[in-house]
Amino acid sequence: MKKFLALLLCLMMAFCFVACEDKKTNNRDNDDDGDSGGASKKSSVSFYVNYNSVKIELGADAKAVLAALGAPKSSSPMGNCAGQGTLTKYTYNSFDIYTVSNGNTETIDQITLLDDAVKCPEGVGIGSASADVLKACGANPTKKSDTGITYTSGSKNLIFSLRDGAVVGIDYRVISG
Repeated sequence: MKKFLALLLCLMMAFCFVACEDKKTNNRDNDDDGDSGGASKKSSVSFYVNYNSVKIELGADAKAVLAALGAPKSSSPMGNCAGQGTLTKYTYNSFDIYTVSNGNTETIDQITLLDDAVKCPEGVGIGSASADVLKACGANPTKKSDTGITYTSGSKNLIFSLRDGAVVGIDYRVISG
């Protein structure tokens, strides 16, 4: 269990650094022009999760989502995100939400699932087999290895971290262009 928590902590830290890359655009909601350097493939994945009837979607207005979810277990400012605004982490029972705020706008930049209590809309979650991910989300991911499966659409990534053929981490992230 300690090794799993250590791995999860390392993954979360790595994703925090990636989330603070230089972002070249503020309009990231529907930025799927099919040209992302050849790395993007069409997939059937959704870039949101539902929790207690609340839709948590990348690029969405964070204030409305956070209000609908209620008080988090904790929240912590993570500093300035490459000049794009302040990165803040909100921790709930089964997931973390990372937001970027710039002036009056706060948007959801990353969603990290922490356990099997929350699943992707496609029905896969932590503990699912990698074959189940490919069956539910599409057999042609953007990237695939023994340690991860990534689906990309426009400026959004869905990353399944794998160990021994099973999902050990799920991250939804806005990526910079």
